[in-house]
Amino acid sequence: MAAAFYWIIYMSKKQKLRNLLDYVNPAQGSNSVHTFSQGNTLPLVARPFAMTHWAPQTEDSPRFYQPTARQLQGIRATHQPSPWIGDYGHFLLCPQSGRRFLQGAQRSSVFRAEDTTLGPHYFRTFLGRYRTSVEITPTERCALMRLNFPEGEPARLIIDLFDGQCEFVFDEAQGTLSGFTRANSGGVPDNYALYFYIEADSPVKDGGFFKGGEVWEGETRRICAT
Repeated sequence: MAAAFYWIIYMSKKQKLRNLLDYVNPAQGSNSVHTFSQGNTLPLVARPFAMTHWAPQTEDSPRFYQPTARQLQGIRATHQPSPWIGDYGHFLLCPQSGRRFLQGAQRSSVFRAEDTTLGPHYFRTFLGRYRTSVEITPTERCALMRLNFPEGEPARLIIDLFDGQCEFVFDEAQGTLSGFTRANSGGVPDNYALYFYIEADSPVKDGGFFKGGEVWEGETRRICAT
């Protein structure tokens, strides 16, 4: 009986530890505000010691994710070590379908906890406003993103580089967008820049650039001074 009992316990422990990722809650400690910290953490989706981390953004602030929020602004590429220090080399990816909304306060979409999966290796949710599912999984330096848009409606991906000098280069034939951003919160060298390269595996029909209320349709390159 002792040997049988030991075997049952051993098998039970082995089964529970089959996937250690199931024990990780990236949102732990993220329910913080300026006046009271629950941990001041961010729900990072990233490889260990990765160059870039990825996280859902629910508001435009140093604590840019709140677990109780029901509006999602997009998926943020971040290097922020702490809300007290701020972010640098950051940008926001915002999928949309249907009517185009460019300004940050306008383009948020409702999302529900029951439609969302948040792990250190994978994030998925459904944007109710745009009827679009969003998935992202990280690599050591980049990430893979899958977007499922509704059929029969215009679909787009907005890349918001925040404030700071930047450059966009759009290659419609190759379906790529590249450039750099100098967005930061201070404490970086004068020539600091994060370079990015985005490639789509579906045909890209057109693109453009916007800043504030201005929109430049059909341009393939733009440099922003600030």
